[in-house]
Amino acid sequence: MAKTDLHLQEIDAHQDAVAAYHDKERIQRMMMRGVFILLMVILALVALARLTDRPLVAVPPVAEVVDTRDIVLESDTSGGAFVRDMDGIVLVDLGPGEGGFLHTMWRAVQRERVRYRVGQDGPVTITLHADNRLRLFDPSTGQTIDLNAFGSNNVGAFRALLED
Repeated sequence: MAKTDLHLQEIDAHQDAVAAYHDKERIQRMMMRGVFILLMVILALVALARLTDRPLVAVPPVAEVVDTRDIVLESDTSGGAFVRDMDGIVLVDLGPGEGGFLHTMWRAVQRERVRYRVGQDGPVTITLHADNRLRLFDPSTGQTIDLNAFGSNNVGAFRALLED
């Protein structure tokens, strides 16, 4: 009988230790309620802004267009890519592993075109604005990518296409 009592005491001690450990790790109920209330307030504010057509803030103004060029980006099965102007003249011939940023932007355009279910072979427009912003615009989907967000080295790849 004493052996059983000792064993039960060990089990109780172990369970108490486990419960104490889990109490320390458990997220307090009050904190969870606070997070839930915060999320509901954010959701209500966003819904209010959308329903009342509140204008977007922190959107850079669109400056005057300085230069523009329509190009066609094409890829081949070997992993290379071609950049052509609207006359079909090859501006850049990239082998596999070259022109990483051009490939990345081309994949972003392709992904959006698949999403909108439009053809993959349409032109895109590179636009340089007076405030030195460079944008890539896809007229088939309406997608605009602000290339300056990716750094000066990456912007240089598209800026060179304007200069050709």
